[in-house]
Amino acid sequence: MEITGTSEAYSVRSGSGALATRGFCPQCGSPLFTRGDANPGFMSVRFPTLDDASAFQPTLDIWTASAQP
Repeated sequence: MEITGTSEAYSVRSGSGALATRGFCPQCGSPLFTRGDANPGFMSVRFPTLDDASAFQPTLDIWTASAQP
């Protein structure tokens, strides 16, 4: 995966204390990706930001324990 253009990022501490870095577009503020200390080497990418999302298949679900019924 390659990120082209410029992006900005900020970091926050999650409820568990892990550091999460969130990337966003500096022009419009759209969220692009999230990386976290809790899962090194893992990056969560927002599907709408991909040029061709059909090239990727979801591999897991997150936040399922707190999902609404």
